[in-house]
Amino acid sequence: MITIKSFIPDSDSSQLPEPTHKAMVSTATFKGLSISISVVDVRDVAAHTNVPIGRTLIWPASYAVRLDSFEIQRQQVIAETLKARLIVIELPGVGINMAAEMPLAHKLSLLTGNFTPSAQAMLGALFEIVSFGDGDEIEFLLYSQGAALGVAMIAELGNNTFNVQLKIPRVTIIEAVNDQPWHALPLLAAIRSEDQYADRYLNDNKAYPWLVRPTNVTAAKKRRNRKQQINLLLAGAGLRRPFIPILLKAIKEDRLHNTTGIRSARIDIIKFNASRVSRLEKNSHSIKQLTATMSAELVSLTIVSAPEGQSGYHHPAIHSMPIMETISRELLK
Repeated sequence: MITIKSFIPDSDSSQLPEPTHKAMVSTATFKGLSISISVVDVRDVAAHTNVPIGRTLIWPASYAVRLDSFEIQRQQVIAETLKARLIVIELPGVGINMAAEMPLAHKLSLLTGNFTPSAQAMLGALFEIVSFGDGDEIEFLLYSQGAALGVAMIAELGNNTFNVQLKIPRVTIIEAVNDQPWHALPLLAAIRSEDQYADRYLNDNKAYPWLVRPTNVTAAKKRRNRKQQINLLLAGAGLRRPFIPILLKAIKEDRLHNTTGIRSARIDIIKFNASRVSRLEKNSHSIKQLTATMSAELVSLTIVSAPEGQSGYHHPAIHSMPIMETISRELLK
């Protein structure tokens, strides 16, 4: 028995004040790679110890994502809604640093659907910038292709690659694209069909004068060099390989070695009802696989539908800051 929930955001209930916490963007060098990381910290501080208290969430950026003002404002909205620390890590070779270059080993791995080298580099950069101690908790908030990166990170933490014992109490996957296998051509067709809806969600932001639109896509493509275009194609090619088997293996390993606690983590998959990129039947199968190896009470699938009078929600719905504020407030707390 799997848990499938329905959720209809009320756009009138969105509480979207201008963000008051700035993002701290830094670039770390890990094994010769320049990787940028953005941190928005809205946690409370304990009165007597002056130590921050609250959740820390990791968001691995998807391919073609740069840590610009548009991406950071979503990070601010989520962090401020949750009163949490949200850390966004760019994918090596395709992020904010236009001179960055993806190593050959990463390219070959992505070609076979293996995100481990990229995940290792992203974790290495994270630990260069943010200090963690054994027993600290981090959650993963994953979207689209970032889910494959996040699951690869979870596996690496379970392997204790970086000699730090972090605990993972929760994993939330928004729009799980490659939880189950995809063939390349149908995947590309689905992604292309969803792109046409982006403006609908960007237009939601016009009511808030402090929100910005994304960097002009055409201009960005002109600036992007050929190597970066190849990197993006490779990252997309990696989506053919499903990530659920890797997550199931991490759960099994944690049951044996008690490293990250992922075996008893809360795992939620959130799907936009009209999205062709995430597939309900595949998401449901993923939930069944997870409940076969962990408590069914820990696992859920939530279908997010548009309010009455609107057409369904699509893959780019995360571009609407009012939608993301409502989802954060209602589903991520």
